[in-house]
Amino acid sequence: MRILLLPPDERPVSTTLPRMVGACAGVDVVLPPPHLLPAFRRPAECDALATWLVDEAPAADAVIVSLDLLGHGGLVPSRLTDCPATDVVTRLGALRTLPIRAGTPLYAAMVVTRVPDLDDATEEPDYWSRHGRAIHALSARLSERPASPASGPEGDSADDPVRAGIPADVVGDWLNRRLRNHVANLAALELVSDGTVDLLALTADDTAPLGLPAVERSWLEGWSARLRMAGRVFHYPGADEVPSILVVRLAARGYRPRVAIHAADLPGLARVAPYEDQPILDTVTAQVNVAGGVVVEDNSQADLILAVHTPTGGSGDWALSPPDPETLKAGVAPRLAEDITGMITAGHQVALADCAWPNGGDPTLVAALGAHGALSRLAGYAGWNTAGNSIGSALAQAFSRLADFGTDSAHRAEAHERLLCHRLLEDVGYQAGLRAGIAALAHDQPDAAAAVLERRLAEEISRYGDLSQQWRVRPGSVRLPWRRAFECDFDLERTGA
Repeated sequence: MRILLLPPDERPVSTTLPRMVGACAGVDVVLPPPHLLPAFRRPAECDALATWLVDEAPAADAVIVSLDLLGHGGLVPSRLTDCPATDVVTRLGALRTLPIRAGTPLYAAMVVTRVPDLDDATEEPDYWSRHGRAIHALSARLSERPASPASGPEGDSADDPVRAGIPADVVGDWLNRRLRNHVANLAALELVSDGTVDLLALTADDTAPLGLPAVERSWLEGWSARLRMAGRVFHYPGADEVPSILVVRLAARGYRPRVAIHAADLPGLARVAPYEDQPILDTVTAQVNVAGGVVVEDNSQADLILAVHTPTGGSGDWALSPPDPETLKAGVAPRLAEDITGMITAGHQVALADCAWPNGGDPTLVAALGAHGALSRLAGYAGWNTAGNSIGSALAQAFSRLADFGTDSAHRAEAHERLLCHRLLEDVGYQAGLRAGIAALAHDQPDAAAAVLERRLAEEISRYGDLSQQWRVRPGSVRLPWRRAFECDFDLERTGA
């Protein structure tokens, strides 16, 4: 099977991860050449991407398109560029004449634009470095007190001190770009309504219960309901994991795995994870559905048990303020590790979504699983960035392992092992461990930081039991894709290769 993928950007989670999931399923994921993709803040040439898509589409068995890339030139550029809504909508409309064979599924993904609570302009307009937190607060205020025609040209928040503290031109730029991007979201729904797109993941990127993203999402959900798009449009927290989820849904088309959900901390399933706007149980259910599965209550009925290391409800973020060692020791990790080991020993397929803290996996949990000899027996693992990212990635890997795709099982088994080891090394070894130690060097000398990181990753991989006996980091393969410490990439090869 040949799946054409137009990813949201050039990061490894958008490109390498879907390919690795595809390898686990025995399918070929075809990406645009690197020179056509965006480069961090620099947008891709949308017309060139559209031409590539037209040229490649006739030979594809399925197509996945990031509408943020096709319409805006990339996920980050969608927050930065000034092109009018008419241009974006026209670019998306080109999908209506895409030369695909009859019956070829066309899936799409798009995000509701985020409003991060940081004075950091790395991935946002330049004014975010000065006004980011204030804009986030204003977004929450506007969602609580929506403007009405009777409230005058400035809306209900005309006398809001938060708004008064932000230059008017900054507020105007931010709101106008949100308006444009909301129009693009509506255009995406129209592509589903008229039958151009078969399935749309319209997800919330780094959101919160209050704010304009939550309001816009509710509007979009309303239109989806009115147009009876259930089963064709999915709204939930997530973004970067979506290409991998859609790859495995296409690869396993017609297979509906039954998924039971397990948590050692049951109240944790009702908590809202950081950077999300709904209880994590709702996010899990949505991710299972978009992947093509169905949630069941009883483990005995399940093809897969998804173990969820639920949000703690306290502070801690592996990228910003790592949890203290005492917090790690006091958690439910040992009990969850015992539960997972017991379920695997009983013959169940178990995947782990490690969501206790954002931006990294729990080293205490992974160490406990290693001590039980359970790491290499997991059907999937992920513990990176947001809870939605982790849940979707773990499910994508597990579903790719479960289905019978009629392809080389030995090759698929090796691909599964490689992906499992990669996620453990990146999510726990790097994000929750090594990243903090190279952050300053990565900022000043990213190439030198990559060399240091290669040595440290080679040492870190020894922690992962049987997997460390089979895999090693390929020399010279470590890189910092956006020349910063937040994410890294590397290649694994068989030991002795």
